[in-house]
Amino acid sequence: MSYIGTKPVDFNDVTEAQTFGVTGDLTISDKVIHSGDTNTAIRFAAADTVTVETGGSEAFRIDSSQNVGIGTTPASGVRLDMRSDAAANIADLRN
Repeated sequence: MSYIGTKPVDFNDVTEAQTFGVTGDLTISDKVIHSGDTNTAIRFAAADTVTVETGGSEAFRIDSSQNVGIGTTPASGVRLDMRSDAAANIADLRN
């Protein structure tokens, strides 16, 4: 299935076995959810903010200042903020 146009279209009749292509912008009001894993999503949580949720909890955030939070909302002015409640290593960087 393919749609080319500027008017809103309702895809409620598209089954999981079908695909569709979009030419131009695709507007999504809140999130993209996989049909077989509904507690995992890519969200547009606020203006200029993108989040990834796994297991129903936010796992990753990029805010409007391009700050990144993994396991947390990034602190103001912190480009990469990683936190974990687990008693494990937070990061392992290798060459």
